Parts: sequence; structure tokens; C-alpha cells
Amino acid sequence: MIIGKVLGNRYTIVEKVGEGGMAIVYKAKCNLLNRFVAVKVLRQEFVNDQEFIAKFEREAQAAASLSHPNIVNVYDVGVEGDIYYIVMEYIDGKTLKDVIDEKGKLSTKETLDISMKVVDALIHAHANKVIHRDIKPHNIMITSDGRVKVTDFGIARAATSSTITSTTSVMGSAHYFAPEQARGGYTDERSDIYSVGIMMYEMVTGKLPFNGESPVTIAIKHIQDDPVPPTEIDPTVSKDLEKVIMKCIKKNQSDRYNNAEELLRDLKDIKYGTFSNADKFDGSSTQVLPILDETVLMSTTEKIPINDIIKKTKIPRIPFKNKIKPEKAVKPEKTVKPKRVKKQKKKSKKGIIAFIILALLVVLMGVGIVQGIRGISNSKVEIPNLNGKTEEQATEQLAAVGLKIEVVGSRENDQDEGKIIEQIDKPGEKVEKGSTVKVILSSGKAIVLVPLPNLFGMTEKQAENELSDIGLVLGAVNYQESDYKSGTVISQSPRKNKELESGSEVDIVISKGRAVKTVKVPDVTGLSEEGARRLLAANSLKLGKVSTKESDQASGNIISQNISAGTTVEEGTSVGITITVKPKVVETPPVEQPQNQLPQDQLPQDQLPQDQLPQDQIPQDQLPQDQLPQDQQQNQNTQQTAPQNP
Repeated sequence: MIIGKVLGNRYTIVEKVGEGGMAIVYKAKCNLLNRFVAVKVLRQEFVNDQEFIAKFEREAQAAASLSHPNIVNVYDVGVEGDIYYIVMEYIDGKTLKDVIDEKGKLSTKETLDISMKVVDALIHAHANKVIHRDIKPHNIMITSDGRVKVTDFGIARAATSSTITSTTSVMGSAHYFAPEQARGGYTDERSDIYSVGIMMYEMVTGKLPFNGESPVTIAIKHIQDDPVPPTEIDPTVSKDLEKVIMKCIKKNQSDRYNNAEELLRDLKDIKYGTFSNADKFDGSSTQVLPILDETVLMSTTEKIPINDIIKKTKIPRIPFKNKIKPEKAVKPEKTVKPKRVKKQKKKSKKGIIAFIILALLVVLMGVGIVQGIRGISNSKVEIPNLNGKTEEQATEQLAAVGLKIEVVGSRENDQDEGKIIEQIDKPGEKVEKGSTVKVILSSGKAIVLVPLPNLFGMTEKQAENELSDIGLVLGAVNYQESDYKSGTVISQSPRKNKELESGSEVDIVISKGRAVKTVKVPDVTGLSEEGARRLLAANSLKLGKVSTKESDQASGNIISQNISAGTTVEEGTSVGITITVKPKVVETPPVEQPQNQLPQDQLPQDQLPQDQLPQDQIPQDQLPQDQLPQDQQQNQNTQQTAPQNP
């Protein structure tokens, strides 16, 4: 049982949260950084396939190299015994599949928003030579705050053909993989685009384009059958979005979008209402023009705008076919021959006409040259500065000067998501009208969730260092009186045991210590001990040490206090008192006299003279003979009369 096991001496497995065909996902606690992570553990049936393990590790390392706000972060890769695992960012949310099942289908706006983020993630992955190969709603996570995260990068690429039928849970992938995957052919970025198309199809219709009783049946349909257009299932589906979906799921790779950037561009055009499949005239392209005869030229010259000077000059229109009536000939003088004069006048009239025509042609040529020069100069415009603008704002600004916008990528930045952070075509450059200005958008700040530590009891500096070490920032610092140690943190906001985005601020409250309140000491002299205790308590003071002093005054009265009355002290201060007691009477013990000086009536019996002892207490050898017993009296007499030995 893996629950409770610690992997890499760092990740404690807490609970199982999901499983797939090749791996089981667990929620784990990172003991080093004190945060929750997801640990994906390779199924046991694959741990003996060395080729598979090598691919698994290689692709896991590749996935770990990806860093994008719409891709689940991979933190670590490891092996412990026969457990091969990948440590990833823990996402608290639902899969896109769950969302589709709950709602039945998604709106065009929801489909576009989610798909654009998925495709943006694929752009980043493809740029790093990582092909997902298993894009499906089950691998798209939607967080509680609406963020989109693509999971399982690298895992599907390591799968072999046996994966399709090895477990029932993998069969679902057959609904989304491209025809070339079903055939076991060459797969590339366009294979992921096909899977995105199938996913979008399901999002807008709530149904899959191909279904069957087995993965093989579904795979054959991917290769042979044409899908029903989404609008035939649901007429409310956007026609433009349908065109994009149908292009994504073309059978031949060459008929699909060449790359994810092209797909993202069309999805954005649909979102912003600028999508069109119609071919547009481009003045810079080579055109086949008809031959312009004189009639066409003359009829169009009147439509050519000319400058103000030429407009003010009235040039009469001269019809070519009308005959000019000659003026009446002036009668020649007699000296001039009539025929000769008439011929010269006729020639002069023809010359005038020729001159007028020539002048008109010169004027028209001049106008054409001027217009041509003006046209050339007017065909170039200056690229405006688009930095900091949204894509919509930039599109409008460029359209006003005859230019178009092209988003070529996005990356993390401090700018808000969707704002332009770089122009490939620099501001101030002059380009032909109709040209495309390439820009890069911000994908927003990198979102890294970190666990919020418990700062209680720390000093302000300690709290600041603790937050800085994990990528958080100390925010507002407030101070408040409390019973806690002065200068230590007593509360924080947000509270502990939450995860915050890296760079978030944490506010704290520092203890100022207990509030100091003062009172004046009352006069307790003359009161009893109990009376003083009550009076001091009424003034938020305590009775301190009680001393006594002998006095002729009434016993039990207070004669002094160690803090003078009227002194200002802190609440709770102890006041000592001295009370009176009566003087003690000392009895003088009797003086002992020497026994030899005591009267005989006070002497102990053993010290009395023998003649004063009672008869029965006198030793027999000291008794008078007349007081001895009779048997002892004879013996005594015998001893007295016995002769003495010499």
C-alpha cells in the first residue's frame, strides 16, 4: 500500500486522486516546502519494460523543462525501488470532461476561451520539441478560479502500441487521437491539432464525432469516416468555429493547420469578430490587367484626382471625330493670290489643333506622374507604438492606418494577460499599406502557489525573512496591545494553511504588550486587614505583605502602608500594610536554688538524712539492732562476741 509512504525522503503520499492507463495520481505533502503536490506513479505492469522506462524518464525530463501558465508545472522526477514517479503541481479543480458532462455542452465563448489557452500551451510545448499526443478533455484541468491547465505532457509520447488495449481506462483516448496515430504513422504538431479539433467538437455539441464499441472500431472511423458537421447536430454552433473545427480534423495532416500559431490566430479572429475565409485583394501582389485602349484611357482620366492647380485650370474636352468648321476667309488684297492665302490659313488651324492635343497629353501625363508619385508616397505608413495595448485596441489602431496585426506568441510578463509586450516590427518604421505587424502578448504573471507559513510568535524581521524565502512579500504591519509578548506576531492575513500566488503580500499584526492602566493608591490606615483588601480590590490593586507591630492601639488596625496614599501606580500593584498587635506578656521562670540549700521538706527522698528516711527505706545494715529481724539480731550478736584470730 503506497498511502502513507514517503518518496524521495520528501513526499508523503496522502490519498489517491485519479488514475489513467499508465499511471496513478496521488495527492502528497512536500515536507520540505510544506505544500501539497500531485505524484504520478507508473503502473506496476510497465516497470519491467526497460525501453518504456527509458522513454518515460526522458519524456518526463522534457515535460519538466516546460514553463507556461497553462501547463501543469513538473517539479521532480524520481525512482524508489520499483516505483517510478513524477512530482507535479497539485491542481484543485475539475477536468474539462467533468465540465462538459455537467453542462451538456459549452457556449461558443467558453469553447473559444478554453481552446485558446490549450492551444497557447501547445505553442510553447511544440517550440520546445514536446508533442503531447494525448490531448483530451480528461487531461485539461479547470481550476475553481477559471484557470486552464494542460496535464500529462510527455507521458503519452512514451506509450507503445500495447497501451491501446492494455487497460480499459486508456480506451477513451481512442476517441481523440489522429488518424496517423491510429495507423501507427508519423506524428507531429498537427496530430495535437487534430485532437484539439475533436475536443472542440465535443465542447460545442456535447457529442463525439466518432464512436464505437471498441478502440479498434473508433480508430477505423478516424481513418475512413467523415464527421457530421457540428451545425447539423446543433444549428446554434458558430459557423466560423465550425470551419476551424473541420479544418483541424482533416484526415490528411497537410490539410490541417500547419502549426498551433495559425490555429490560435483564427480562434482569436472568431472571438474578436475579424474571422474571414474569403480571399482578399492585396495591392502588392502581381495582377493580370487588361490592355487599356485609348477610349478607356480617355474615359478614366476624368476620374483621376488632380491637385488644386490643375483642378482650377479648365481644359476643354475636344472630341476627336468632330470636324472643326473653318472660319470664313478674309478677302485677300488684290496683290495676294487667294488660293495661297487660303491654304496657309488651313495649315495654321491644323497646327493649333495639334498643339492643343499635344498640350492636353502633356498635362495628362504630368497628372499621371504626379498621381503616381503621390500614390507611391501614400502607399507607405508608419507603424504606431502598440506596447501596452490589448489586441483589440491594437487591431483598431492599425486598421486606421491600413495595417493588420498578427500575434506570433505570448510569454509570462508583469503586464496584464492579453496586453502587447513586444513588437517584432518596431514602432516608427514605414511599411506598405496592408502589411502585417507582428506582436507578442503577455500571458500574465507566472502563477506559482506556495503554502502560507504560520508566523505567530515571530518577530517582524523573522516573519519577513520567512516569507521572502518562499517567494511571498511582507505587506502591512500593524501594532496592537495584547497579553502576548511585545514585538511578536499575534495574527496574519491571509491566515495560515492556505496557498498563495508567488509574490502575494501577507499582512501581520505585532503585539505592543499589555495595555498599562494606572490608579491612585487609597488610604487604608485605620482599617482592618479585610477592609483594606476590599478597598484595594475596588481600585484594581492587590493586598500585599501583611506585617505586624506591637502597639497600645486597638489590635488589628492598620497603622501604615508601604505605598503612600495618592501615589499613582499600575493596576494590579500590591500594597503592603502593617497592623497592630497587643504586646506579649513574658512570665519569669522561678530561680532554682542549690539542693544543699533547699529546705528538707523540699529535698528528694534520696537526699534526705537517714534519720528522716522512712523506716522501710533505711538499709538493714544501717538499722539499729533492736530494729533488725530476730534471726538477724542473733547473727549480729554472734559476730560481735566471736574471738579475734591473732
